[in-house]
Amino acid sequence: VAKIPVGLENLGNTCYLNSVIQCLRVAPKLKTALSEYKQSDGFIQQLKELWELMDNAGEAPKPLAFLMNLHMNFPIFAERSPQGGLKQQDANEAWLSICRYLHQLPGEGSKDLMEELFGVQYRSETKCVEEGGEPDVKVETDKQLSISVSR
Repeated sequence: VAKIPVGLENLGNTCYLNSVIQCLRVAPKLKTALSEYKQSDGFIQQLKELWELMDNAGEAPKPLAFLMNLHMNFPIFAERSPQGGLKQQDANEAWLSICRYLHQLPGEGSKDLMEELFGVQYRSETKCVEEGGEPDVKVETDKQLSISVSR
């Protein structure tokens, strides 16, 4: 019987963060890299401890220590509403912030682990049809793919 992993308790507008943590957590290579990471880094250590807590918890734990560390490293996620609660945040912003922070985890070859696991490479071509010029071609990499079309 497969064990269904527990989620995280929402601490008031932290569902965006909980979803990102749970998405990252299912990447076996990332989980292994975190468990083997030996440098003293508070953010990475807190994420590692949170995942260990989730592995051993019978119910959804409160990610208080990780949330405090996130707020120290990314103050935008600590912003408060006029009523004093945490502001609603965007999961995509949290995903990008955390992935960019975790770039220090080594991957295979010259890539960092986050690029190896989640990086996308894409080619964009821009051409002025009226002038008949040569297209401007760019090859880019990122942790997300944004698509915009202009005519």
